[in-house]
Amino acid sequence: MDDKLPAAGPAPRRKLAGRLRLAPAALLFALFFAAPFGYFFAVSFWKVRLFKLLPGLSLDNYANAYDDYLGPLVFTFVIALAIATLTTVLAFGFAYLIRFRAGRFGPA
Repeated sequence: MDDKLPAAGPAPRRKLAGRLRLAPAALLFALFFAAPFGYFFAVSFWKVRLFKLLPGLSLDNYANAYDDYLGPLVFTFVIALAIATLTTVLAFGFAYLIRFRAGRFGPA
């Protein structure tokens, strides 16, 4: 007697068919999202001189962006933290009122 059980899961053909159904979506994702994202990431390291891009590896663009936008970025994160804290406190207070002080539908 053989104690081996048949492999569970779909047959290889069904797996292949499922992957082939994803191929058009994967192609569109790669074509319209991944490729432009990769291109812009690569170009972000190039230098700009006289309104022309010069291929090369430089972090000058990131240093300029850091200098120009550090203040607004910190302000944005502070506002986001304040709003998240306020909404969390209000949500817990509202949940407490609903659970324990809801009148005739209150404590179970």
